[in-house]
Amino acid sequence: MEEYPETIDYLFTTAVSIYGEHRVYLIKIQYKNKEYLKIGYTKNTINQRFSEKRYGGAEDFHLIEIIKEEKLQAGGAVEFEKWIKSNIQTIQTEMKMPGKGELFEVNKLNELIELWDSNVDRFRGIVKIKSPN
Repeated sequence: MEEYPETIDYLFTTAVSIYGEHRVYLIKIQYKNKEYLKIGYTKNTINQRFSEKRYGGAEDFHLIEIIKEEKLQAGGAVEFEKWIKSNIQTIQTEMKMPGKGELFEVNKLNELIELWDSNVDRFRGIVKIKSPN
């Protein structure tokens, strides 16, 4: 470790990614001039997550509004996102970016908020390792 100190940074970043605190979020986005709702999780802030422009089509993606945001342990964040997606139908678009399978029609907003508010506490105690991104 003393010989390769950059290894410490890599190990710390990986540990945060697979085990650390994550933000699970519900946001409104615009993609190719159409609005959608999106759920997801990130170890970064939501604005940092969507400032990445390395993906094809990223220039057509715009964050409109952060509707809900909670901090959960990595495993709880993954499980909560999966649970929401299993309870409300996602939609398919031509989006190619990561997170393309986590989109909902805007008319699902009240249903998503109700599911979120009445169930997020169930996922606070979930602690487990998630796969690295």
